[in-house]
This record gives sequence, C-alpha cells and structure tokens, in this order.
Amino acid sequence: MRTCPICNAPQTDDECHCGFSFVETRIVNRDLIRSHMAKLKHDSWQQLIKTKHRINETQKLGVSKIAELLGETKGLTSNHLKLAQALIAYPELESCPNISRANERLNQLSNSAIPGDVRFAYEADLQDILFSSWSTIPEFAHFNLVQK
Repeated sequence: MRTCPICNAPQTDDECHCGFSFVETRIVNRDLIRSHMAKLKHDSWQQLIKTKHRINETQKLGVSKIAELLGETKGLTSNHLKLAQALIAYPELESCPNISRANERLNQLSNSAIPGDVRFAYEADLQDILFSSWSTIPEFAHFNLVQK
C-alpha cells in the first residue's frame, strides 16, 4: 500500500482522494485538491499549512502556480509557506489557535530573538551577544544564565 505524498493517506488506487496521481506523480485534479484543502481549512490550520508545504516540496511549482492550483492569492500561499517553514523552526507555533495568532507569535519570536542569519566567527562573540541581550529575550526569562 502506498502513502500519498500530499495528504499522507494510505492509497491502493492510482489517484488519491486529494487529486494526486501516482501514475503521473503530480496533482491532476484541481477540484479534488481544492476540496481537500477546504476541508483542512475547517478542521486544522496546522494540517492545512503542512499540506501546502508538502505540495510545495513534492510538486516544485513555485508560489504562483501553487496559488493558481489551489484557487487562492499568491500572497496567501506565500504567507502559508513561510508559516510552514516557521513551524519547523518554532514547533511551539502549533499550539496557536489559528493562523493569525501563529503569525503574531512568529513576529514576536522573530523580533525578540537573535536573527537566524547572524554568523559569528568566534564562539566568544556569540557569548558576548548572549550575555548582553539575555534579559531582553522573553523566551529566556525562565532560564538562569551562568557566566564562567
């Protein structure tokens, strides 16, 4: 038995209920994928976001074509794909009750933490930054920093 790469459902047929074709290895039925996504929208925002991420990873279409496939705006698709990446980096976002709250929390995390693209040539530089900004990062408030 195969597992659909889009919806993770076990399948014995050549086409999944979400519109993915195992023969063509792509989504071939727009109506089915749109229906599947509409159901996810009402059931679980987390699964909706993760499914869009799987579509992006397996289909390699780009944001515009995924948006067209799903019948939504490019901006919405782009936001959801960014949020999908954020769920990987910040698993605590999954506890948010909806996409709006997850985006708000992501903004808080992004603005309060040390930016991910900062590179340190020496560990001492990183330690200096941590020591100087420790008290300003809310996520670190419940940890005691010990300086050696």
